[in-house]
Amino acid sequence: MPVDCAAPHAMEVSGTVNLAERFPDALPSEPEQDGFIKDACTRMTDAYLAPLKLRTTTLTLIYPTLTLPSWSAGSRVVACSIGATLGNGGWATLVNSAKGALLINGQPPVPPPDIPEERLNLPPIPLQLPTPRPAPPAQQLPSTPPGTQHLPAQQPVVTPTRPPESHAPASAAPAETQPPPPDAGAPPATQSPEATPPGPAEPAPAG
Repeated sequence: MPVDCAAPHAMEVSGTVNLAERFPDALPSEPEQDGFIKDACTRMTDAYLAPLKLRTTTLTLIYPTLTLPSWSAGSRVVACSIGATLGNGGWATLVNSAKGALLINGQPPVPPPDIPEERLNLPPIPLQLPTPRPAPPAQQLPSTPPGTQHLPAQQPVVTPTRPPESHAPASAAPAETQPPPPDAGAPPATQSPEATPPGPAEPAPAG
């Protein structure tokens, strides 16, 4: 229920957005609603507070999105509001308008320090691209690499093994049977020495 801004309140309405202007037919998705409402509420709130800035009031921009039951019932308009949230998820009590002597829970807002103008309009920083380094010289690879090695990123070449040809084993020529050597070839047999023939008998002495 709207109240006078001089009375305690939780949020202050800064404008309204009609979704039918962008989405005349079916209910838009949540991301589509959020993008459209946020952009419209930001522009309306800036115009509502001018020449003040929203950040100097320490308030936060708040807006809802429409659900399917609300859309089906004919709702097309949402309100843009500004308020102060508490750490427990509740809302602070506002007194007076954000465009005047605003009090938040009985205290005037303490605006954050202004951002220097030079920081708002910083010159673009040139992008330093890394200087490409020359590629190292390619290493000379051996013309015939070892069988257990292969070139990088290549699969070793597998040479199909040819089955050995079937050959009948050559029959060895039979060795010629050498005749036994003649007796002359055998070592001489051991012979008993022949007895020495007796000498001639001596003549009998004369009688």
